Amino acid sequence: MLFNSLEFLIFFIVLFISYWHIIPQKINTQNLLLFFASIFFYGFWDIRFLGMLFTIISIDYYFGIKISENSGKKALFYLIICLINNLGILFYFKYANFFIQEYNSIFNKDQNLLNLIIPIGISFYTFHGISYVIDIYRKRISPEKNYIQYALFVSYFPLLVAGPIERATHLLPQINSLKKFNYNQAKEGVKLIIYGLFKKIVIADTIATFVNPTFENYHNYTAYSLILAAIGFSIQIYCDFSGYSDIAIGCSKLLGIELLSNFRFPYFSESIKEFWRRWHISLTSWFKDYVYIPLGGNKLNSFLRLRNIFIVFMISALWHGGKITFLIWGFIHFIMYFIEDVFIYKIKIQQFTKIQKVIKKIFIFSIVTIAWIFFRSDNYESSIGFIKQVLLNCYENPKNFLEFSPNQMILYYSLFFILVDWVFRKNERDLDNVKFKYLGILFVNLIFFHLLSQSEESFIYFQF
Repeated sequence: MLFNSLEFLIFFIVLFISYWHIIPQKINTQNLLLFFASIFFYGFWDIRFLGMLFTIISIDYYFGIKISENSGKKALFYLIICLINNLGILFYFKYANFFIQEYNSIFNKDQNLLNLIIPIGISFYTFHGISYVIDIYRKRISPEKNYIQYALFVSYFPLLVAGPIERATHLLPQINSLKKFNYNQAKEGVKLIIYGLFKKIVIADTIATFVNPTFENYHNYTAYSLILAAIGFSIQIYCDFSGYSDIAIGCSKLLGIELLSNFRFPYFSESIKEFWRRWHISLTSWFKDYVYIPLGGNKLNSFLRLRNIFIVFMISALWHGGKITFLIWGFIHFIMYFIEDVFIYKIKIQQFTKIQKVIKKIFIFSIVTIAWIFFRSDNYESSIGFIKQVLLNCYENPKNFLEFSPNQMILYYSLFFILVDWVFRKNERDLDNVKFKYLGILFVNLIFFHLLSQSEESFIYFQF
């Protein structure tokens, strides 16, 4: 059930009316309705997915209680068993075929791939559960004894399939409290939903109609068209993913629950470090708290600290799936992080002029865009072929940059969106009334125009 579908609109309207006007306004009844709504939402994709969801929920619920009831080595033992179960399930579904393929390639074998259907959103709800049991082990929280309320924490439908990755310390207290309707909160939610739909339907889905055929048939395009497609995918994946997050946060606001921010205008960053403080914030902070800091964080010498950063980038790459191209994408970001850390970032940003800062923003966007080529490509050969085609065509026919490209529309949509994003750049949740008043009419008209003219497109991060 996509956020940008008629089915979801009907689902949410029925839920909203039932939640605020039909059921008794009590904690248990509110949570029970949200839980069944979340199960219906997830089962709507494929009812078989519910088995895996409840398996993960039950494992973490049980071991969370066992960890809290014990201490020392016994608590650590239960934690390790729980992590092995979680990561084992995640590894089996997401990486088993990847390793079989690599085994076949290295040893020239013909081992059959497993017939697996990867449950949608498994990476997200698995990480919800892992952070929960680790926080219990660290004595940051107490285990949730009510199974429905814990299950709702993991399965809450706005964040179930593509985040943000919530923490029990932030979401469980809200689940365990009576939710009250707040007009200002609801108004903010509606604005975020409209803006998120605008990002997804108007920008991301439109750009995708140019980007997808270009990446699939890159050898038939000029360098200019390929560069526009690479830029287009940078805008597409940002609008697609941040649009989902905006809609998720907005829907949750309408239900009286606040979710964590996931983006803060990452393409206005002046360094890779800053980019990762602004991009997929909930995942970045998750890796910081549960991987980087346990490895020693900043307390170690420079070499070990960079080693830890490398590990985080590689795990982050693999989190997206078992593909060599994801690892290359993560390695590019690590190399840039390393260069900044060792050579560049010690220079204070305040020393740069406004023009120099703009140049830095463009440079960082360019590096991120090059890395996205590997992320977007189906395999290593395609990504290298894409880049080779750009370089070769630039050398053989530099005049193609003066010719019209069918991908020219990517540039128009991208520039338009960057302008809009710049207007709202201070806070993605604070869509100023005056600015939104004039842009809102345009957004709504464009959204309905595209709803009528285009098919529903899934969100990119559903595959992770």
